[in-house]
Amino acid sequence: MSSPQKSNRGREVNIRKDAVAILSLVEELSGAFSSTYIARLLQGNVMFGLKARHHLEMEQFGAMSQHQSYRIHLTIGLLVEMEYIEIKHQVYGTLGLLAKGSSFLKAPHDLRVLERCLRPNVLDLQLAEDLRQIRIQIAQKQSMKIYQVFTDYTLHKIVEAKPVNWSELVRIPGIGDYKANRYGPAIIQATAEAKSRAVASNRARMYKQANSPSHQAVKYLFQAGHSMEEIAELRKVRPATIQKSLVVLAEAGQINLGKWIQNHVEPSVLKRGAEYFQANPKEKLQEAFQQLGIDYDSLRLCKLYVSRMTSKITQLDLQVS
Repeated sequence: MSSPQKSNRGREVNIRKDAVAILSLVEELSGAFSSTYIARLLQGNVMFGLKARHHLEMEQFGAMSQHQSYRIHLTIGLLVEMEYIEIKHQVYGTLGLLAKGSSFLKAPHDLRVLERCLRPNVLDLQLAEDLRQIRIQIAQKQSMKIYQVFTDYTLHKIVEAKPVNWSELVRIPGIGDYKANRYGPAIIQATAEAKSRAVASNRARMYKQANSPSHQAVKYLFQAGHSMEEIAELRKVRPATIQKSLVVLAEAGQINLGKWIQNHVEPSVLKRGAEYFQANPKEKLQEAFQQLGIDYDSLRLCKLYVSRMTSKITQLDLQVS
């Protein structure tokens, strides 16, 4: 794989070689095996045995041995998102090659993705391990195979969705009413604890960032009455960088951006965004963008504005024609 390159969105890596290995293996296995088994073959892992002896002799066996398992799973996930492969079975997570993937194999080309998309969330790894332990305990107690409790694919979907109640859990592939009723309390407790750890981790990271020398310098200049553009010129950075610093400082409770947001976000945009986040306080920016079509920077400011509001949206001092 080529070395990372910088782009406007962040560092990128070329996954062409890994994509060829994954797609060709999926094609050769004819959609009969799960993403977990395919990842083990690509890693050259025989710890849990092989489904067929000749799999050991396949060209792709060990082709991604330099990567950790999570990296292979994340790459497979990206190829699913890109519609090169599909999940054929929503319980077992078997993979099938799509037309786009077939075309790529006929004429492989550079396939660049953001490097951060291939880095695992440490807290998600911890949740996955917690769920594995829960699965082992249930299997031992009830004399079952661990995959009968829930499959690896289902485990990954639980980590992804992090359900916190029965109705959310029952929508996970491989978890029906029976399993939700029987195993739900343990699973939901694990996901709730994972979310609490994530909140604490994000808060600690935010406070550390807000108290860094660069952010404190921005805070001093902002409180001294300088505009965002003036601070950017003094700090020799782009205004967008200063805006991000101001948002971090506001989220940490070190400055009040209420009036500043009203002056920097077009009134009708602020009204729409504020109304949306007041009605959907837990909604992510991506969902808000899909619903409203407002740019991410403005949405972030709208969400911050709502989180710091003490009055109702009808009491906002917004003059919208």
